[in-house]
Amino acid sequence: MKTSLNFNLYLLAFTTLIILLLVSCNKFRKTHNITEHDKQEIERLARDLPLILSDEGWNAYQNKFSADYMNWSMASDQVRGREEFLSLVKKWYDEGNRANGTTIKSIDFIPLGDDSVMFLYALEERFANLKDYFQDSTRDIRFVGIYRKENRIWKNTFTAFMDLPNSKS
Repeated sequence: MKTSLNFNLYLLAFTTLIILLLVSCNKFRKTHNITEHDKQEIERLARDLPLILSDEGWNAYQNKFSADYMNWSMASDQVRGREEFLSLVKKWYDEGNRANGTTIKSIDFIPLGDDSVMFLYALEERFANLKDYFQDSTRDIRFVGIYRKENRIWKNTFTAFMDLPNSKS
């Protein structure tokens, strides 16, 4: 019961965050545009980021994050800076974990400025099971991401995320 209550509070906080961001950022839509090409590049980065780590390695992965990157994992109520977040991902990666597939569903792109965009999306990540290579595991995650163009390249500068609850609970 307590887990269900905690999840409902996280869901309420996440929904409130989205609504506040949408309302406060809606005025920017009229003055800042994002091209279809930029949308495709941002979507590709969000979709491929787990695969970049698996296929291209650590250096390629960490270069996709801005120097001032911040991460909020809503399940832990903790905001992490770039180095702390990447150190956790590196530990997980060094343990042999690798994504082997992703599927993305774009929800909305909200321009925040000429070179900054909030991207709302659902991402399904598939991972090879380290104990049974014939069985994959899947995470279905909802993201709020902020992407910024730096030297003509889109980089991830902020993410907040929450796993979709297991419908079998």
